[in-house]
Order: sequence, then structure tokens, then C-alpha cells
Amino acid sequence: MITHELTPDRRALLKQGLLDAIIDQDPELEALTAVETLAHHFGRLEAPPMRLTTPFTLFFRENS
Repeated sequence: MITHELTPDRRALLKQGLLDAIIDQDPELEALTAVETLAHHFGRLEAPPMRLTTPFTLFFRENS
């Protein structure tokens, strides 16, 4: 089973072997990217956003 967002409870499930992997993202960066993209599109931000994708980290039992 694979889930999203690394929380303390999910980390514990991962270490117990009850989860196979967790995809962890940066929700604040995702929101900022979305706002900057919209602001640029509507002419409220001169420069385009720094990035259009947000990085993610995969966590497995070995690196949790």
C-alpha cells in the first residue's frame, strides 16, 4: 500500500511494514507555485513562477 504525506502515524506504519511507501510533498510550496502561476497568468506578477513543479520525496521502510 502506498499513501501520501509523511505524518508520525504513517511513519510508524511504514516502520512496522504495514505500508510499502509514502509520497511526501511540500504543500506550502505547491500552494505558492499555484498562486504565482495564476498571478503571472492574470498579469499580477511580472516574472513567471520560479518553477511549475514541486519536488517530492519517496519514503520506504529503509529511509523512514
